[in-house]
Amino acid sequence: MSCRSPKDLIKSKWRSKSSNSKSETTLENFRGKTAPLQTSVDEITSGRAKLTDQERHRLLETIQILEAEREKNAYHLTEKDKEIERLRDQLKAKYSTTALLEQLEEKTKEGERKEQLLKSLSEEIDVLKKQLSITPATLAQLETKPFHVSQTETTVHCFTSPMNNIHEMEIQLKDWRRELSVCAMAVLRNRRGLWGSELTSRRGPSKAWELGACLLRHQAFRKPPRRRRLLKGLVPRRLPKGLVHQWTGTQLHRDRKRKRALEKNQQWLVYDQQREVYVKGLLAKIYELEQKSETAAHSLPQPTKKTESEGYLQEEKQKHDYHLLAKAKKDLEAERQTITQLNLELHEFQRKYEETQKEVHDLNKLLCSQRKADVQHLEDDRHKTEKIQRLEEENDIARRKLEEEKKRSEELLSQIQFLYTSLLKHQEEQTRVALLEQQIQACTLDFENEKLDRQNVQHQLHVILKELRKARSQIIQLESLRQLPEFAFTEPLVTFQGETENRVKVASPKSPTAALNESLVECPKCNIQYPVTEHRDLLVHVEYCSQ
Repeated sequence: MSCRSPKDLIKSKWRSKSSNSKSETTLENFRGKTAPLQTSVDEITSGRAKLTDQERHRLLETIQILEAEREKNAYHLTEKDKEIERLRDQLKAKYSTTALLEQLEEKTKEGERKEQLLKSLSEEIDVLKKQLSITPATLAQLETKPFHVSQTETTVHCFTSPMNNIHEMEIQLKDWRRELSVCAMAVLRNRRGLWGSELTSRRGPSKAWELGACLLRHQAFRKPPRRRRLLKGLVPRRLPKGLVHQWTGTQLHRDRKRKRALEKNQQWLVYDQQREVYVKGLLAKIYELEQKSETAAHSLPQPTKKTESEGYLQEEKQKHDYHLLAKAKKDLEAERQTITQLNLELHEFQRKYEETQKEVHDLNKLLCSQRKADVQHLEDDRHKTEKIQRLEEENDIARRKLEEEKKRSEELLSQIQFLYTSLLKHQEEQTRVALLEQQIQACTLDFENEKLDRQNVQHQLHVILKELRKARSQIIQLESLRQLPEFAFTEPLVTFQGETENRVKVASPKSPTAALNESLVECPKCNIQYPVTEHRDLLVHVEYCSQ
């Protein structure tokens, strides 16, 4: 399957939308074209209108256009079906159940790890709080104890045992120096990646060791391992609709945990400030102790020399004490250097802490922007799915409309074919009627001609019968005149010759047109006579009489 960008998908969807609107416009045009066809078909079927050749040709053209549009719409429908199947395949590939389950398992594992880290950090914070609550009392005891001892020793044993007081102060300073060196080593090991395994192997947890452990834990809390890698996979990129609510619930839980962690960071900031104040006070107290030791060393009373041996021993002790004081001063200078180094490291830690706070703030901003982007992406996916569903519904509606229009077009085609066959039959009938009318006209003409011929023959017979009667009468007269004298015979002979001439004239018929014009035609019902020239009026009269 060819992967496509979301812009191409949106463009293809909008193109499908425009093609869908185009198909709707074509459907409306198709309906507008089929409406007059339906009316014309109804009129033709009802027999109101008669199709001409032009209308028939126009109907055939519209039928061809409708068939072409039907094929085009069917092609568009097949293309839309292919596109919908492709989009469904892409959605299935995006939101496959196996990938989603794997993502959910990874996110749950990461959440469990974070919860475990937060639990361990909260436990360490509680332990540190307890230790911090214990430290001020112990420090007060340590502060009051050396001062009380020094006061009692100076008042009571001012002249007898001054060296023991100095020796105790040196021991205390050595203890403080050793504990501070242990703290420095712990910090250095922490910077190199060690977690103070040697510190825990001590017999008794001193206060400086507790301070070093606090520093270590605070630095460990400030810089947890794999923080960025965990922050990168906080938000899932894509989730289906059913898991959005579950994801929002887990996100709210994580937000609460993040707020708790930020509050704890603020508490640690306050703790850092208090620790700085405590370190400064501790340095001031060490400085005071150094000054007191120096003043005690200078204000030592020189005892009277009882014996040379005691004086020698006292000198040796003084030399030893001065040597110890020099060592103590060197140790104090070393302690000061370590304290300055620790202060520098503390400032570096504070600077790193501020940088980490800035990073946390930037990461929070990134998280917010990423969440907004993810929410926007989820909304875009939801809109895409809604658009796809809407397009599918519109495609189904358009398909139904097309099927209905196909059925209507098929019905119209069947009606048009029926009309075409009926038109062909009607044309054949019209040709038959025209032929029959021509035959009827020819028959009527033949009948009229025969009628005219019969009338002429009857007229001629009537004339001949009249002439025969006259001839008979003349013959009878001539026979009667034979019996008379010749004079009487000659006269009728002349008359008979004139009559024969007249008979010859009468016997010779006129021209046929004159005879037709002079002949009469009568109605068979009412016996009204009409001349032959007015035979059409006679036909009208016959139709009227017959009705």
